[in-house]
Amino acid sequence: MPLHNLLLLFFLLVPSHSAAHASHPCPELSPWLSQLTVEERIQASAELALAEKDLNVLRQKLRKKLAELRLLRYDRQSSPEMLPRLGRELIELRELLHDEHQALQRRLCERFGSMPSLEELQNLLHGQVPKN
Repeated sequence: MPLHNLLLLFFLLVPSHSAAHASHPCPELSPWLSQLTVEERIQASAELALAEKDLNVLRQKLRKKLAELRLLRYDRQSSPEMLPRLGRELIELRELLHDEHQALQRRLCERFGSMPSLEELQNLLHGQVPKN
């Protein structure tokens, strides 16, 4: 298995330090959006749309960094610092994305008194609204 595949597997399997933080004390209602009033749904949808733009920027940076890793050559002409640097940058981007998701959940909790589960949040951010 090529080294970059092992590195990618490592990043996906090893939890980041931010994943070890305590969970939110805010209740997770499911389906969260349907629990809100019509006015709150509009406000929540606007908040999610704004957050999605910022999260997409981070996702794009992650994709570019992964593409950079795939293009890395493992020969004598390659800098020995390149792989560790890319690894650190990938970890930092992954943690930043995770922290942004948690910050969004906190904002939703503060604003609406509850928050979606992480799975439902992902669906809402990708435009998959529950049908009720």
